[in-house]
Parts: sequence; structure tokens; C-alpha cells
Amino acid sequence: MNNISLKVLTKNDWHIYKLLRLQSLSDSPDSFGATFEHESTLTNKEWSARLDYVARKINGLLVVALLNGRPIGLICGAIHAQEDQSGHIYQMWISPETRGLGIGQQLLTHIISWAKNEHVKQLSLAVTTTNIAALKLYQSLGFHEEGDLSELRVNSKLQTHSMILDISTTEY
Repeated sequence: MNNISLKVLTKNDWHIYKLLRLQSLSDSPDSFGATFEHESTLTNKEWSARLDYVARKINGLLVVALLNGRPIGLICGAIHAQEDQSGHIYQMWISPETRGLGIGQQLLTHIISWAKNEHVKQLSLAVTTTNIAALKLYQSLGFHEEGDLSELRVNSKLQTHSMILDISTTEY
């Protein structure tokens, strides 16, 4: 039986974050605006600082999924300005060998519940148009496409959809 658990990382857990983030960028380079080449040059202090939301004055959290204690997925939720009542999801990724086990839904549901507790009315994210599995997952939880397509990163042929979830009317 698989033992899946979720853990909110602190700045002291930077090594777990670094491991998963670099794995995600290596495995799925067309899914993120950042690149492995850039992120692999960050210092350990920079990795730790990314998880120090208090110092960064961001209401946020980074959650990892663990399978039998081994990190296999991550997601980041952030509220940049509490007064606009909107939050954002970043860096969603599940290791290829554990996809299809419902881990993505567990991570997303955790962030949605957190955002609702923080009185956020709407969550947004961006997903590469070619990532059909992710699009279907987000749609299954009530996200819908909104706005124009955007370039994944400068000079990229890949585009992203913005997706929105109105959590003020959704049960989680």
C-alpha cells in the first residue's frame, strides 16, 4: 500500500525543495517559465530564502508530496496582496513514476483549502497549452481558461493558458 503524505516546507527544508525543483525542471522543461540551467546555479542560501515567505513579505507556502517518505511532487501557493483577494499556484509537478495516483489532486486540494482559509476568492495558474493531462486535472477541479495565451518565456514557441478557480463558490 502506498503511503502518501503532504508536508509544508520551511526554509530549513530547502534541500528537499532544491531536489524536487531541479527534478521538475529537468523532467518537464516545457512546463515552467524557469529553466534548469538557471535554477541549478542558485546557492543553498538562495534556495532557503525562497522558502522564507515572512522575510519576502508573501503569504505563501510550498507543499511537497511524499510517497513512503520520499519526495515525489510539489506545489506552491502564494497571495501577493491580501487586499485583492486572489492567490496564485506555481511550480506544480509530480514525478513521472507516480503520476496517475491522485497526488496532483491532493496537492491542489490542499492549496485550495489553504487559500479558502486565507479568505482568497480566486486562484489563478498558468499551464502550457501542450500539457493536456494538467489541463484536464485543473478543469476537473473547476479551473477554467481565461484571457489570451501568453508566451511561456521570452523567445519560446510554447504558450500558456491562464486558468482561474472561483473558490468563493466552490466546496473544498
